[in-house]
Amino acid sequence: TIGTATAYSFRFKEWGGWAIFTINDGTGEFSVQSDWGNWCYRWGTDPKHLGAPNLTHFLARMNDAWYVADKFHYGRPRDRERFDGDATERKFRLGVGELYGDGDISLKQARELIDILDDLDWESEEGFMSTFHDNYNDLKVITGEPYEWVMTCPTTPFTILVEALLPFFFDYLRREVVKVAA
Repeated sequence: TIGTATAYSFRFKEWGGWAIFTINDGTGEFSVQSDWGNWCYRWGTDPKHLGAPNLTHFLARMNDAWYVADKFHYGRPRDRERFDGDATERKFRLGVGELYGDGDISLKQARELIDILDDLDWESEEGFMSTFHDNYNDLKVITGEPYEWVMTCPTTPFTILVEALLPFFFDYLRREVVKVAA
């Protein structure tokens, strides 16, 4: 299918960057290229399932940036979230405290586990996993596998996409292109 795309280019002085939003109503594609990342998704050529005459109108009615961001990031979780070493470390330390508080381990065992936690690499997920597995036999009293204990937080590009870029663009479409009520 060949379609004509419309591109909207913006410079954001307050954010110190740029973004280009491209909509192709003929192919159902929406993409964003920006200083903070590049994303795209294709809804398909038949807009009936969107409940709008075309993709432009669908996006103009959009009030949920998370919905679109989820489409952009489907199958790409690393673009969306990153390892949070501080939160992961807090979770493990609380786990030791709970085990001690519940009487499942002695004070000596709790101190030994804290010493091990002090030596883990909390800077990156790869470093954490490597140092965790080096101490697995001692740490398995807290958790069997570390994956359930790993904490993440949104990446900066994802946060900017959801909290700034998409809301700005949806509002722009409503006001300047489609002129519909939100």
